[in-house]
Amino acid sequence: MKVSESLPRLSNCVAPPPESAGLPAREVKNFLVRLDIYTSVMEQEKHQKFIKNLEKALSEKDSHNSWALTYEEEVAAVNYQAPELLTQRALKLKASGKYLDVGCGTGLVGEAIIRPQKENLYIDGCDISEEMLKVAEQKGIYRSLTCCDVFEIPYANSSYDIVISAGVFASNEDNQKSGFANSQALPGVIRVLKPSGYCVFSVSARVWESDSRDY
Repeated sequence: MKVSESLPRLSNCVAPPPESAGLPAREVKNFLVRLDIYTSVMEQEKHQKFIKNLEKALSEKDSHNSWALTYEEEVAAVNYQAPELLTQRALKLKASGKYLDVGCGTGLVGEAIIRPQKENLYIDGCDISEEMLKVAEQKGIYRSLTCCDVFEIPYANSSYDIVISAGVFASNEDNQKSGFANSQALPGVIRVLKPSGYCVFSVSARVWESDSRDY
């Protein structure tokens, strides 16, 4: 039997204080140990699911839609920090104006931007996944959301102060497999920046090792 099957659900795992419940301290301790194991197993399963979905996204076209409902839970399990780190950098460069979140997904970057800064800052977002955009729309963060390919973003030249993009740009190999955006999409992204604007984006260590010259 799997460990996750032999333990109670998390919603029922609230250990009562020994004094009020009349339970021996040893029994409470054992209960908390089991809860700790259960939580660890569940986090590991989420981590594995994230890796599986990421590999699928990098190798198959149009796979993001099926990932939309579990995406945020899975990236939380792997301690994904790119949205917060990019936001901190972007807000130091331009704390107001017009932002474009390229490959906004479910809106993690938008949430990170709005959390510390709300005045005189407007965010538009675009993503290739309609289902991801539906999740982002429910958050009420973005001024507008557009479903489009990163290679064909439909915005006017010189219209944004900041273009920000977390985890969107992949390797040339990934692009050949799934059409995932690679460095060749950057000129189109930079096109929409104002002359004094900034492009703030991240790539994985794997992409940087293989294609850093292109970026």
